[in-house]
Amino acid sequence: MNLGRFDCATGLVNILYSSGDLIVRNSTTADLLFIDKLQKDNAHAVGFIQRTIWERYVFGGERNFVVFVCEKNNDPVGYILVTPGLNAGRYIKIQQIAVRDDARRLDYGSALLAVVRDFCNTFNRAGATLRCRVDLESNKFWQALGFHNYGVWLKGTINHVGFKASNDINLWRIELNDKQLILFDDTEMAIINAK
Repeated sequence: MNLGRFDCATGLVNILYSSGDLIVRNSTTADLLFIDKLQKDNAHAVGFIQRTIWERYVFGGERNFVVFVCEKNNDPVGYILVTPGLNAGRYIKIQQIAVRDDARRLDYGSALLAVVRDFCNTFNRAGATLRCRVDLESNKFWQALGFHNYGVWLKGTINHVGFKASNDINLWRIELNDKQLILFDDTEMAIINAK
């Protein structure tokens, strides 16, 4: 899959969203220290992805993972890690999103999601799904952005790739492709994502 302007493996910086002194851009290896620190600061909410995964799958281009960085006044304030999936028409997965504590509730998450919408429209993806522990405040954030809760991955249950849920996890979905009709209801989505 040719990621074009979204590609993080090229080393080129592309502005993907701009509003005044706020921008969202694709990331480069120069962002790795910022991403790693923000990931560690928010490990209780976003989990932890090893540095080698970032280096190989995002910046090495092995798996077409993409990371978009949000900046305000040239200062990075947040990022979102997305895996695009293999097939058109399907949902991409938001693997992680993190915004600095001092920058929350200031529309940076909305700016990051605007780029995810652009990505979905560019690559003909239906929208995005994500998982969020039921005990986290960020569930309110996802709902406020228009995500719909379509199920819960229960603690102790093993998913399709062999991971066991360490806590109850809400399953969220949002339609983002302006050209596609909604094809599935919440029950059908839960079945698709369980596979």
